[in-house]
Amino acid sequence: QDIIDAFAKETGITKAPSTFVKNSVEHQKWVEFRCNIITGFVGEVYDMVRKKNNELWLSAATYPDLNMAKNDIFQDVRSIINKGYLDEVFSMSYGVDDNSVTPSVKSYNAITEDKVFYSAGIAAFLETTDKNFAGQLDNVVKQGADGVSIFSLSSITPNSYYKPITE
Repeated sequence: QDIIDAFAKETGITKAPSTFVKNSVEHQKWVEFRCNIITGFVGEVYDMVRKKNNELWLSAATYPDLNMAKNDIFQDVRSIINKGYLDEVFSMSYGVDDNSVTPSVKSYNAITEDKVFYSAGIAAFLETTDKNFAGQLDNVVKQGADGVSIFSLSSITPNSYYKPITE
């Protein structure tokens, strides 16, 4: 309720956000308001980390679809990166094939450029074939990501994804 009250105070909009029509002016103001809270928090954490030890990196695992991240979970990854609040970002580009990985990597490459180290997260916890898993690894490299983050390490066993990783 505190966030809704603060939103009403800042914008003068007293309707419940749950009643906003998606993409309406009210909804967009709500999205910006919520994104600003999260972006501001990340900035505060970044400043605290830097004051403690300027050599430490701050990283975040982020939603793979940048537009959905902003509009649905209020995670404005573009803004956070552009403000310089992260040193490394991991897109959670989890899928059983390249249909989810490739679009995510392309969009993240476009916004990360040389601003942050970018690793595409791929899923070892999902059930896919070794061929699909290896294809995702290869494609992340071909798309130009700085690295690959495999989630989770405990999912890699001699019977599961070990062969495509070592080959």
